[in-house]
Amino acid sequence: MNQFLILGLHIIAVIGLLFFLRRLHNGLRRQSYRSMTRLADNAEMARRNIQRIEDEQWHERLNSNLRISRRQLGLSREQLAQLARIDEFQQSRLMR
Repeated sequence: MNQFLILGLHIIAVIGLLFFLRRLHNGLRRQSYRSMTRLADNAEMARRNIQRIEDEQWHERLNSNLRISRRQLGLSREQLAQLARIDEFQQSRLMR
């Protein structure tokens, strides 16, 4: 009789331990998913910041090249008009 009582207590203890381990595992999995989501969000934010910096550098180089081009002698009115269109395009890109 005592053996059945001890066996029953062991079975209950094992079931409780399995239940606890399952809940612990599910909690860790949820926490892992949250951290992966947070990492993905941070990576996306970093990618957007890098893209913004590259765009700003591209605009700075374009502005520098335009200033140099305008200082050169012999630009026709068509060339000046083309540079003005590029300026307008650049401003529209910066406003986005």
